[in-house]
Amino acid sequence: LTEAAKEGKLDIRGDVEKIDFEFQGIIRGMNDTLDAVIGPLNVAAEYVDRISKGDIPPKITDTYHGDFNEIKNNLNGCIDAVNGLIKETDGLINAVREGRLDERGDAAAFAGDWGKLVGGMNGLMEAVGEPVNELIAAMGRMAVNDYSQAVVKEYAGAWGNLKNAVNVVNAHNVSI
Repeated sequence: LTEAAKEGKLDIRGDVEKIDFEFQGIIRGMNDTLDAVIGPLNVAAEYVDRISKGDIPPKITDTYHGDFNEIKNNLNGCIDAVNGLIKETDGLINAVREGRLDERGDAAAFAGDWGKLVGGMNGLMEAVGEPVNELIAAMGRMAVNDYSQAVVKEYAGAWGNLKNAVNVVNAHNVSI
């Protein structure tokens, strides 16, 4: 049993019938101990595997004691954090779809790197919202024949191209 356990073969059990009667209780005790350890370990392994594959399981509701209860609580905390991140992300995606670019996630509701991730999503919302809002303002002025202000903030990539196009229209109409 000791060698099997060292090799991670936790499904191996001692055969009490091969042991003298007076020592059978020891083997039964070792078998019972392994059975008590295997169940919670298998649940933990399954949950970690599912979470790592993006299949978030329901919280563990079974009753455990001691260190096994701590593992259960930690896995349930992980499930809560991932579900919270999914909810925040879905909220921000819906906000973008609905044109609410001023929406932000609650980074303070998450610990450690999870909070940094939500903060990064907030930065993404800002990176989209700022140029869109400035371009909307410029186009709104142009809609009422006010060509007095160009978009002056520097933007990279597609945002810069859009800014330049708005400024070309603006400059063209100023010279007419």
